Amino acid sequence: MSADGSISTPGARKTEMITRAISMGGNIVSRGYIEANEPEVKGHLECRGLILGSKGSIHAIPELKATSPVSTYTMKRLSAKSPKKR
Repeated sequence: MSADGSISTPGARKTEMITRAISMGGNIVSRGYIEANEPEVKGHLECRGLILGSKGSIHAIPELKATSPVSTYTMKRLSAKSPKKR
């Protein structure tokens, strides 16, 4: 799974990317990429994952790149395993 966003349009000021993944025993690699090529832009990249089994993995690879000054980025990564059944 891969997603990318580029802010290179004059006047563009922000982008937000949220990815979600659920593993039921498989291995998931989730990549996200945001690049800012204009001044004073904001980017937010969020990766959420849920593992619903005893065997499985989620590998989140966020990339944030700024080629212009005064850019602001935020990043959040959340992952959790499901509670065991009683």
